[in-house]
Amino acid sequence: MTQPQQPQRAAEDVLVIGAGPAGIATAYALEQARITYKVVDRANVIGSTWCSLYPSLTLNTSRYYSHMPEAPFPKDYGVFPTGAQYYSYLDDFVKSHDFNIELGVTVHSVTPAGDLWRVET
Repeated sequence: MTQPQQPQRAAEDVLVIGAGPAGIATAYALEQARITYKVVDRANVIGSTWCSLYPSLTLNTSRYYSHMPEAPFPKDYGVFPTGAQYYSYLDDFVKSHDFNIELGVTVHSVTPAGDLWRVET
């Protein structure tokens, strides 16, 4: 009888699932802490929820609470940026950093495997 294989340890210490605002902010924090990571998202663009919204949508939180770390919104966005402005802002934030993001990756399952996690994509 063979023993189940332990998962192979990844090159990164942290896997972030989702390249939306929370995933992008997490990538920023991990970079600041010098922790290796990879962000994956099943979509082919970052912040995919924000790239195709109805034109009149605005954030329901003000610009003062919704910005990325150390990156305030442009002043001309107003107090409640539109969805299109927010998507543009996220895209610009990602382009101004060298985040380790891989798009087009679907995570099928995440299960404990000893002191590691098995992630099936």
